[in-house]
Amino acid sequence: KQPPIEIHLENGDVVTADHVVVTASVGVLKSNLISFEPDLSPAKRDALSHVGMACYCKCYLYWKKPWLRRESDNERMWQHMLLLHDNDDDEPPRSVLDCRFPIITNLPCPNTGGQLFLITLVGHDGRAMEERVLYPDETSSTTTHRHELPTETVSAITAILQSTFPECGDDVVDPDEHFCSRWSRDRFFRGAYSVLPPHCPAGVFDELNEREGNVWFAGEACSMRYSGFLHGAYCSGVETAERLLAAL
Repeated sequence: KQPPIEIHLENGDVVTADHVVVTASVGVLKSNLISFEPDLSPAKRDALSHVGMACYCKCYLYWKKPWLRRESDNERMWQHMLLLHDNDDDEPPRSVLDCRFPIITNLPCPNTGGQLFLITLVGHDGRAMEERVLYPDETSSTTTHRHELPTETVSAITAILQSTFPECGDDVVDPDEHFCSRWSRDRFFRGAYSVLPPHCPAGVFDELNEREGNVWFAGEACSMRYSGFLHGAYCSGVETAERLLAAL
């Protein structure tokens, strides 16, 4: 029988266990936020080096009073819109919509009667926008909530929406509330989900799932069939739990 595993927390507490299941993201494991003694095997480190973390930035804009209207009751309201803007690749985006191929999703709000837009950005454009998201330690005196966008970015968004929907005129105003995700800059995630680059070795999943002593690993990145998806995390957790129970 192997000696108990000690887990040293940031607050100084120590937890002991016979077995540990690590479900941290690939981004966290590669950042060394969690240190292992002894260190992870070279094979495990090599497998982690082949897996990246994607950026999937979501910005929600909410208006208490809807300003986007249908011309008639029979007209079907659009659900997704793709905006195309010319932008120099070397120039950072001035606003969330001043990026390549931003997607706007018109979300229903039956319970509030308001209007909700979801703007999705990925890759370089998403990371550039995530850098603008305000946290409490970065806020000015006018910002009181987490995950807010700066005032100048919100104003730029409103200006672009006004030009996109000229028929709505002055009804297009700054949103009453806004929220923007920031997974890539969250130290407990370091990205939205795992991605495999081209020519990734076939044995990566086997090695990611390989136990190191009584330390086991699970998560969406460990799921060969559903890598990158929520159900991949669930299936991986079930499979790891079954292997652990069988080993007891």
